Amino acid sequence: DLRGRAIQITADGVGSLVDLSGLQSFLDRTNAKANSPGTSTITVLNSAITALNPVLSELTNVVVTVSSGGRVTGNYTSTNNLIATTTSSVIAGQLLTDESAGVLLSSAIDEFRKLLPSNRPDLVALLNTTNIRIADLAGSTLGTAIGNTIYLDRDAAGWGWFIDATPELDDEFRAMANPFELIGNVQGIDLLTVVLHELGHVLGLEHDDATDALTAVLMQDTLEPGIRRKVSPSLVDRVLANWN
Repeated sequence: DLRGRAIQITADGVGSLVDLSGLQSFLDRTNAKANSPGTSTITVLNSAITALNPVLSELTNVVVTVSSGGRVTGNYTSTNNLIATTTSSVIAGQLLTDESAGVLLSSAIDEFRKLLPSNRPDLVALLNTTNIRIADLAGSTLGTAIGNTIYLDRDAAGWGWFIDATPELDDEFRAMANPFELIGNVQGIDLLTVVLHELGHVLGLEHDDATDALTAVLMQDTLEPGIRRKVSPSLVDRVLANWN
């Protein structure tokens, strides 16, 4: 419950990115879930902004405070980056384009939609408003979600992406011991898995939700090339529990 709280984020290092529109969306959804409708306010408490556009602020040692109700009772910090287990200096897969990202986003939304109950059109609507932005993310970061915007690394931490032309079939993959984790003889990081993972964050899941290594493997915070992870019914149950 974020009513009456402040969210304080300290961005250390040149090039750190904070999506202020995503924070706004997150707080407004939180207020709605708590039956406390209203629009939150966002205040940037430092002038050391090196670049600014309507979506992204590039921050250097800046504290961004988001307040709802004007009363600071605590700080909240979180990171939901999905990390490649290692980086690569040789791009084996493909570079990401807006077109391929959009196609895989639609497929990933369908996977969640098939498991969501018919009485939760609000969650389907949230998924349908999600968008993807391609960026050059730092280090081994593959993707991150802020609000309902997913940021994906252009070259998948140097590995390149496996962009599946038929993602609904899993033809290139075979099952392992875990039915929700597959392995394939493919080049690069599986784009579908990363988008599914970040949609989990859009729906409120965290990496801590991966404590059940079998059914919640999708929300683990690292990923290897050639691995595909799937949405399980129990993971969707966690989504519903969070929203109920």
